[in-house]
Amino acid sequence: MQDKRSAPPDPSPGFPVRVGVLDMGSNAIRFVIADFIAPSTWTALVSERIPVRLADHTSETGLLSAEGMEAAVAVMERFRDALAEREVRHYRAVATSADWFDKGSLDLSRNGLPESAAVTAGC
Repeated sequence: MQDKRSAPPDPSPGFPVRVGVLDMGSNAIRFVIADFIAPSTWTALVSERIPVRLADHTSETGLLSAEGMEAAVAVMERFRDALAEREVRHYRAVATSADWFDKGSLDLSRNGLPESAAVTAGC
């Protein structure tokens, strides 16, 4: 007997595709929303750099202070709202040079981005 279930959908998006990227660095958080029509052809719809100076809000233990968390969460909420407003389904958040992220002081699922946001630390 033949299996009549359909094949799973291709996880890689085709073109055109709208994507979002959030980069949490020690001095600023950047986010970009762009439309790609090919792998190297894109147009930015949103491009922001918000100087939050997260490194200045880190204690000797490497944890982010409440003030630093509030600043980061405020930017993530802006990004979340921009993703929803522009109907972005493919997005990624990365934390670069961020010891505080590795120590779990910023829980993205609780603070701004959906739990399904893919997050990579130390890129």
